[in-house]
This record gives sequence, C-alpha cells and structure tokens, in this order.
Amino acid sequence: MGNDVSTATLICRETGDAAAIEAVGAVVIDDLCARPDQIGSHAADVDHLVLVLHRDRFALADVQTQCRAAGFDPLGVPILDYEDTSAATSSDVVLAAAAARAAAFGGSTPEESKPVFPQRMTRRSLLGFPRPEYVAVPSVDHETCVATDGCAACVAVCPRQAYSISGGRVVYDKATCEPCGVCVTACPTGAIRNPAVTPDQIRAQIEVLVSASPVPVGIAYVCRLGRPGAAAPGWYAVEVPCTGMTTATWLLAPLLLGASSTAALPCTAAGCTLGLDALAGKAVRFAQELLGTLGLDGGVVRASVDEEPAPHALAVAPLDDPFGVHGGPETILALAAAGAGPSIGAIDHDGSPVGVIEVDGAACTLCMSCVSICPTGALGHQEGDGELALTFDAALCTACGQCVPGCPELRRGAIRLHTRADPEALVAGRRTLYATETLRCESCGGSIAPTATMDRIGAMLGDEYGATLAYLKRFCMDCRGA
Repeated sequence: MGNDVSTATLICRETGDAAAIEAVGAVVIDDLCARPDQIGSHAADVDHLVLVLHRDRFALADVQTQCRAAGFDPLGVPILDYEDTSAATSSDVVLAAAAARAAAFGGSTPEESKPVFPQRMTRRSLLGFPRPEYVAVPSVDHETCVATDGCAACVAVCPRQAYSISGGRVVYDKATCEPCGVCVTACPTGAIRNPAVTPDQIRAQIEVLVSASPVPVGIAYVCRLGRPGAAAPGWYAVEVPCTGMTTATWLLAPLLLGASSTAALPCTAAGCTLGLDALAGKAVRFAQELLGTLGLDGGVVRASVDEEPAPHALAVAPLDDPFGVHGGPETILALAAAGAGPSIGAIDHDGSPVGVIEVDGAACTLCMSCVSICPTGALGHQEGDGELALTFDAALCTACGQCVPGCPELRRGAIRLHTRADPEALVAGRRTLYATETLRCESCGGSIAPTATMDRIGAMLGDEYGATLAYLKRFCMDCRGA
C-alpha cells in the first residue's frame, strides 16, 4: 500500500468470500463488519486508518464508535466498499489513494459533525434501537467570511436554506443542512469548509491515483449518498458529499495532474435526494467547451463512466492550489498553455468558474459600492492626479456575482457580470473599467466627489436646484457653511 507506515488499512473478510483483497501492507480481519471492536487491536500506534467493509453489512454508528475509541476521528477515516475496491483496476492504487486522503485530513471540530439516523439498516441493527451515525457538515470561519460587506453567496446556493444573514453575519442552521458541499465550492473566500472534503484531501487522493497507476486513469467524482453503477476499467472514484459541488475547475485540474479523463456522475438516479444533477451537468458542459475551444479533446470530460478513459493524458503542469478558491484562473491558463494559447477569445458559459465585469460609464457614479462588496478584491479603485478609477482584475474574480445586486444604479445598467472565461483577460492584470475627474474643494483643496456622482445628483435634483448643485460642487462637506 505504499511507504506510509503510519496508516493502517483493515479489510473485512466474511464467510463466503472466495478470497480476500490482496493489498500490500493491508490487514485482513475475519468478520470485521460484524465485529468492529477489532479495530483498536489492529490499528494501534498509527496515525491514520482506512477501512474496507462490505456494503450494507456493517452499522456505521458502531464502526464510528470503535474508531473514536481507537483514537481516530471517524470523519477522517475513509470507508471503502469491498466490492467496489475488489472490482477496481488496481486495489493497491485505490487503497494507497485512500491512505493519502486520510493523511491529508486536517481534523474536525464538534460543530462540524451532525448526528443522523441511518438511512440503511443492517440485519443486526434491526434487532435493537437504531443508533445515530455522524456525517461531516460545513463550518463558517467568520474571520474570513465577508458577509459584513454584503456577501451572501452561501445563502444563494444552499438547496435546503440552511444559511441566512443576520446583523451582517452568516447564520448556519446545522439541523436544516443536508451536507452537499455546494456552499464550500461557491464561497468566494474559502470561509466555508467541510472537514471531510478539503482541497488538500482531494488533491492528495487524485495525485496518488494518477501516479500509482501504470495505465491511463479516469477520475470520477461520486456522491456519498448515491450508488454509482459499474464503471469501465481505468476509472477511480473520488467521493464527495454530492457531485453538485463539483466545479468545472475540479473537473479540469486532474487533467493537469496526469489524469486522462474526468467525470462528475449524476447522482439523483443513484439514490441522492438533493437533486443537484443540473449543477454537475453545467460544470461538465463548460469543461468540454473550454477544452474544445483550446484545441484539446473536450470528450475527456464526461458525465458517465461507461467507456474507458482516454488513452493519453495531457502533460503534467505545476499547479499551486487547483482545488482552492482561486484554482479556476490557474487551471484555465495552464490548459491554455497546453492548447491554443491565451489569445483564443472569451467563452461565455454559465458554468464558468471565473467572470468578467463590465461597467456602463453613462450609468456608473463611481460610488464604489461594488468595490466594498467584492469578496475577492477583483474590483478595486485607484485615485490620483485628480481622477478616480474603478479597476478590475479578472484573475481574482470567481464569478460569485455579489457585486451586482449591491449596485445602487443596477436598474440603469451600471454593472454587469459575464460568466466568462477569457484567458487573455486573466493574464492582463488589473485594468481600469471607468474613470472620472474628482472635484476638489475651493476652500481646502480636499476631495468632494467624483464628477459622475455629482452629475447623477444633479439629474435627480433637476434644473430648479441648479444653484444648489453648483454650490455642492465648490465645497466639501467640512467646508460647507464654514
């Protein structure tokens, strides 16, 4: 299973198994599903744990209790299905990748777990009162969250309305939440995390799946609530809370890490009740279109695993944080370098992980409300030489759209977000969207307001208040009436 001696892999062998999974360094235990109390004696003095159990033959609550008793955080223990693991192209690769994901687990807090009654029952559990099992749920880092500035991205995407804003602060209702992970990948600052599906864990698992396999590898994101059907040879599963959280970046980044194909499998038909297949489908379609536009094979990104992965992979590219908040620009530019280059033109698609802001100078007053709301710093301002400018850096835009509803001149069309992937804009750096002269006080020389702001005030006041407007343009607030 690799050289990580601090990880124990325990495999259940039940009566009737023709042969146990043979894996380097793994321990095969008779009837582990029925007797999880054996975990502690076989996993002493290790840091991480991976379990391979038979579907529907173990009580998760009991397994989690024994993991905790043995000193492991149950939310950080991958539990693989025996049949899926034995049917994989290489069980050694699967187990090594699971160990890497376990090693990348950063721990959880009590707030990041939720007791739920089991959705499936074993024969043993039918004889007694069902015990709750625990699932990982998100938490909000209020130091990183920018709800105080007006961001409400999590509120907009949550399918169960588990988020709300109160007093400029995000309020999360754990009881309402059915953890799907959409809030995690939608948060523009990375303030929301699910301890069981972090960018570090996803990357660690995928890198081992790719590097340890001697044949081309397909990476398929699968829902923890659904049961995917049989996959063609060469596909490896990466479990997420729901494939609705899978962004286009998550589909594209593995191609630059050495995978030859990727997929986000629809999960509603497989048993997931969240109904987020449209989100995964949107990400797949954008990824396909981007690759095709770049002169690469868009067919390597799929919504099924019925056929084997593509026979060849792209050249591996160095990526800093492909599954993090700003992985979109990094991934798109790396793919552009592998394909037709950054000057291919823009791709407008509602599945784009990046965006472009446009401003209409005839309507914008340079009030900078959009700047104060922008959670990533993509929108900014510069002042100098008597001029105020609204600026934009496409490489920082996550297309979250929070700036748009906060614009007081939205009805006049002052600002517009395009869910657009434009490699040329991503490398252009910060540019000016709109600039205007700043009026100076005749008395103290201080700034009064942008000309655009005063012109808008004049339009609202009307001609009968022309003298008042002229006075307002001459003096700042401190000097008026002095």
